[in-house]
Amino acid sequence: SQTSGLSPLLAHGAAFGGLVALALLVALVLARRPLGAWFFGAHGPIERIGFLHRRRDALRGFVGNVLAQTRILMRGSPAWFALAFASTAVQWLARYGVLWLILVQLAAQVPFSLVLLLQGVVLHVAQWTGVPAGGGSADLGLAATLAPFVATATIASALLLWRIATLYMSLIAGVVSITALRWVNSKKNNLATDYADEHG
Repeated sequence: SQTSGLSPLLAHGAAFGGLVALALLVALVLARRPLGAWFFGAHGPIERIGFLHRRRDALRGFVGNVLAQTRILMRGSPAWFALAFASTAVQWLARYGVLWLILVQLAAQVPFSLVLLLQGVVLHVAQWTGVPAGGGSADLGLAATLAPFVATATIASALLLWRIATLYMSLIAGVVSITALRWVNSKKNNLATDYADEHG
């Protein structure tokens, strides 16, 4: 089928892109000192480009904070790194697995690797819109990328259920938690006030 034919191609493309990104990351780490000296130097882009020049103090602070956090992370043991990597992998697989499970329940047989890849691209792009949770842009992007593989009615139902499961339920849980905490704090304050009045 079309889906099964494209999925290996996309999987190989994702693997190649991941290896390229990893290689670039290693190169950036190894060349961080000369790159930093060039970027923040007198002839670097931060002095030549007006937009960057006006924000050089903020950029210096951001880079300094990233380096400080990186040094803290690098103090960890290999076991700590393995645990952090495993926890991150479980979290991302669970997050991206929700839409795939919904599609399966709606009888849309789409490979997990394809759904994982599409979400990885679309959701990260949607973050740059500035809209919380990529509202609207993420939904439109996923609807457009899933259209060749899933019926339109199924996509609409799946995305609605996906938003409810991954966003609205979390928001509701947050509202309930905040309300409960405020109620508990108000009860404590009232008890403290009553005690002070009685023994004052």
